[in-house]
Amino acid sequence: MTTPAARTTRATSATPATPATSKGLHWAVDLLLGVLLVAAEGAVVLIFLAATALSARGLDGSRGGNGGNGGSSNEPAEGRLIIGLLVAAAFTALLTWLFFRSQAPFLGASQVLACLVLLVAALVGAADEHQRDNPDPKPTSTYRGTYGQCFSGGDNHECRGG
Repeated sequence: MTTPAARTTRATSATPATPATSKGLHWAVDLLLGVLLVAAEGAVVLIFLAATALSARGLDGSRGGNGGNGGSSNEPAEGRLIIGLLVAAAFTALLTWLFFRSQAPFLGASQVLACLVLLVAALVGAADEHQRDNPDPKPTSTYRGTYGQCFSGGDNHECRGG
């Protein structure tokens, strides 16, 4: 049987603990990969935007499938664009989580920013599409606000237009 003093002596006389080595990437590699990944994602989004814009136009250059009659036929393309941006944002959020879990802070931070940009772009596109689909109603009354109003209960010389 060992005494408590012997137990502490044995525990403290062990070799000193070495600092934990980082499993993550070197910071320069992490930073370079973050910049390259954001550039690659930007290129993919631009290619998707170009493909969506080209699919909204017919092969003959007319707008959509109604024979070029001037109708707005690019609503499905705009919906696909917003859905595509949201899918890209979800994929970027997944990459963000994976990079932070693998101790790559620059990659994770760059993906957070890329995800926010994609979400803002999708939100702006959805708001723009909603505004075009639901324009402000035109006023129905022809009353201009000054016709026939008198400022006091007196005679007609105090009334505008009368």
